[in-house]
Amino acid sequence: CAIYDPFNDRITRVSRLIYHFGHLKTEEAVVPLNLAAPTWKRGPGDATGDFAIECAIDELSYHLNIDPIKLRKRNLALDQNPDNGLQWSSNFIAEAIQIGAKKIGWNKRKPQPQAEKEGDWQIGYGMAVGMWHAGRQQASANLTLTPQGDLILRTAMTDIGTGTGTAMVNVMHESTGFPKNRIKVELGH
Repeated sequence: CAIYDPFNDRITRVSRLIYHFGHLKTEEAVVPLNLAAPTWKRGPGDATGDFAIECAIDELSYHLNIDPIKLRKRNLALDQNPDNGLQWSSNFIAEAIQIGAKKIGWNKRKPQPQAEKEGDWQIGYGMAVGMWHAGRQQASANLTLTPQGDLILRTAMTDIGTGTGTAMVNVMHESTGFPKNRIKVELGH
């Protein structure tokens, strides 16, 4: 990280949340350097850490000769957050794994790596589990009722394509009864 900005990617956070391993130790360190402040490029650090743990579990499953799905399901932290012991508000990872496996025909795959080839191409099935940390903090927004009868909701939130603006219109409509076509959302201003 830069000396003036102690940025941390938090790459080990997800590794500790998906699975409940009795003997898991994760470490990360911040080393101040005379460089520009780093930041995420194509995804936050959680994605990098998740990739690493999922690769390791996949490799372990083949060394133990256990189906990668079975190994994961045996170790999922389904009831509570392993970091703090609190109950999950919801956790559908096991169900998502089952649905995904069924949709791609997981039970018909050749389980050994490099078992299928088509010309120069190796064909195989892989699987991984992902989770996103839902950090919640205090938030605020500004509402303005215009003389024309429109309700304008302003917030510094950005919409990265996940439908934040649409969701905010729906929440405003449900909580106020205001017509959706009269609700305008201004994000990131």
